[in-house]
Amino acid sequence: MNRAVQTRPLYAIVAAILCCSIIARAGLSQESKKENAPAKVRYRMPAIMMQAHVEWPKDPKLMNEMAQFIVASGFNSCEGGVENLDVCRAHGIKVVLPSDDATYKLAPKLKDDAAVFGYFVSDRKKSAAFPGFAATARKWEQVDPNHPTIFINYAVWNEFTRFNAEVKPMLLNFYHYHWDSRRYPDRYFIFLTMFRELGLKHGIPVMQCVASNDGAPRVRQTIFTSLAYGVQGFQFWPPWIFNYAHDGKGNATLKDGKLAPHVTIPYLPDIARDVRTLAPELIRLRSVAVFHADPLPPSGVKTKEDYWFRLTGNEVMVGEFEGEAKGKFLMPVNRDAGKAREAVLTFGVEVKGVEVMRRPSGKWESIPLTSTDGGRTATLKLEPGDGQLLRISTAPTGDAGKDEPKGKPDAKKPAAGYRVPEIMLVSGTLGDWPKEREDQDVLARFIREKGFNCVEVEMDMLDTCRRNKLYARLGGDINAMLKAAPTLKDDPAVFCYFISDRKPREAFPEFERITRAFEKADPNHPTMFINKAAYNQYDEFVKVVRPTLLSYYQYEWRGKADRPEFNFLFLRSFRGHALRNGIPLVRCVDSKATPAQVRQTHFTSLAYGVQGFHYSPSWHFDWKKDQGKPVLENGRIVPVALAGVEALSLIALDIKALSPELLKLKSVEVYHTEPLPVACLKAPKDLWFQMAGEKLLVGVFQDDQQRRYLMPVNHDVGKAQTATFRFKTAEKAVHRFDRKASRWVPLSLKEDGGSRVLEVTLAPGDGDLLRIEGGN
Repeated sequence: MNRAVQTRPLYAIVAAILCCSIIARAGLSQESKKENAPAKVRYRMPAIMMQAHVEWPKDPKLMNEMAQFIVASGFNSCEGGVENLDVCRAHGIKVVLPSDDATYKLAPKLKDDAAVFGYFVSDRKKSAAFPGFAATARKWEQVDPNHPTIFINYAVWNEFTRFNAEVKPMLLNFYHYHWDSRRYPDRYFIFLTMFRELGLKHGIPVMQCVASNDGAPRVRQTIFTSLAYGVQGFQFWPPWIFNYAHDGKGNATLKDGKLAPHVTIPYLPDIARDVRTLAPELIRLRSVAVFHADPLPPSGVKTKEDYWFRLTGNEVMVGEFEGEAKGKFLMPVNRDAGKAREAVLTFGVEVKGVEVMRRPSGKWESIPLTSTDGGRTATLKLEPGDGQLLRISTAPTGDAGKDEPKGKPDAKKPAAGYRVPEIMLVSGTLGDWPKEREDQDVLARFIREKGFNCVEVEMDMLDTCRRNKLYARLGGDINAMLKAAPTLKDDPAVFCYFISDRKPREAFPEFERITRAFEKADPNHPTMFINKAAYNQYDEFVKVVRPTLLSYYQYEWRGKADRPEFNFLFLRSFRGHALRNGIPLVRCVDSKATPAQVRQTHFTSLAYGVQGFHYSPSWHFDWKKDQGKPVLENGRIVPVALAGVEALSLIALDIKALSPELLKLKSVEVYHTEPLPVACLKAPKDLWFQMAGEKLLVGVFQDDQQRRYLMPVNHDVGKAQTATFRFKTAEKAVHRFDRKASRWVPLSLKEDGGSRVLEVTLAPGDGDLLRIEGGN
């Protein structure tokens, strides 16, 4: 056996060990990407550079025509000499100059020249040359600290980490022609990962030399996958890209008196122009992470289940970026240069919209999001090797989005709004109502005494509701209700017609048809459809269905499936829709949560302007039975409240007392104390009041006489909290609504440094209603 055959397996083993080491490092880097703060930036690219070699004509006038052709082809950089600087400067082209002695002598005068990109030193030298490169870099930095020296690393040699440590360049440049089967194409994403890490670690940009003659889809794939990894510049090999018709001696052969320039690689301008469209946005972004879908390449990392987005598909990847103002951007790319692929991005409910930058216009255009259980998805078709740049709109935090409840009504808003007659508290029984009229009255009175003013019933129970001053949330056969609706339009016992619970978006057109039919038959009472907040379909629901009452549920105490971290985001979003469209908002509450949790849900919701509650489970009442038969007292049934209802009843009675006051008010805004939950606002410093304390929020309201009201709520369910209000204007008095006595009582204000201060202690999950006198 000859020596070459013997050593080949050993080399393969060493290469495999090397790859495994790199993969482990790369994976670890992705996992810990946000633990390390970005490095101090040493040098910034002036743009996403598209660099090519140019054969310049001798005539200065013709040089100007060549420059125009270069720019029109999407390129903004070229290799040249100082003699090319004037024409390139005039056309915004950056020049890579040689690092010869003549240029070095001119470098002090070139340090502020906008036409200079850098100084080319060397291509693919091994580590023995690194000390000399370091000396060269320091030498040029002394005379021109603003433009980098350029050394091109051969990635396969795997010496670029050492190169960076020894040379300390201002720009990291490499090549790996991964479409060449002899150059270990399986290491392509490993090298991209490592160069990306080195660039971020040392605060320097990464540039890549690309094989220009691999064919359009492959070159496009190389460039767009590299952009997704944060690469900010490209040059091409073979480099002779721009030329012109000439006689072989450099004398231009003119056509109609003009230069006849051409591109030797015809498809490069299309790719370059696409990059130029994206470049103004990309150059401002910082690479955060890169994720891949199956099949994972070496060093490829998937998005985790709990990440803010997930990528699925086949042969696709996505680069994640962050803007200077912490904006979110994604760049999905098709790794496949042979056929189109679909990238599916699934977002959590904090994502409100996704825009794609259209080429060649450079304009952002919204793309549709499909609602799914727990999020929203965007599906992008990516041509072979191509990528797109996406801008992500997220739920507002801090002072952002404080105008959300305002704005234009949703399209085709109903002309007449609907107002609830009371803060609705809807309950139900464990089974059918008793058959006897008198027994029905006994149960109805018992429900009303417990604080509930509405019951889930079918139409045969309307007489009972009328007799006992209860409202009916009518359910049952939709066609039967629709047929009876004309006769019920003036019935004071009807609250609404319940139609459906948590249906996907495909049902919305049918819901819209049903809503319009009921509006025509009974314009005075709304239909009810209950949205599941975590489906994140409510924006589309409101636009399509145009309801006259908005209802949703989120059982934030049940765990991850209901996205408890987005409780206030959902409240703010639904509140905004209700206010914009002039319709009431009703919330379904988890009645099996602890008493403090249930109270907190009610009072935080009231502070956000919610005007009705129904429950899951909704059956709160029954009557005593013995082996299924009623136990009678004085010939009548004995109603009972089921487990947990007594605590719920205390809340219902408190809300019943507040109801006449709250229904006079219009929700103005809601503010929280720090730390701010997702999508919550802190009171602006110039607001007429400031609130201090832990785990507090305050709903701000106003009545028809422009009087101001505050509803502070303790959203801590574990302990009492004190809300401290400091009023900046001349508030004369503050009254608190006493729920037990159903009257307003004055509170004491303290004088402190020209301000008036009020302290309100709130039990776990509880709230108060305050009326502010004067100070407007």
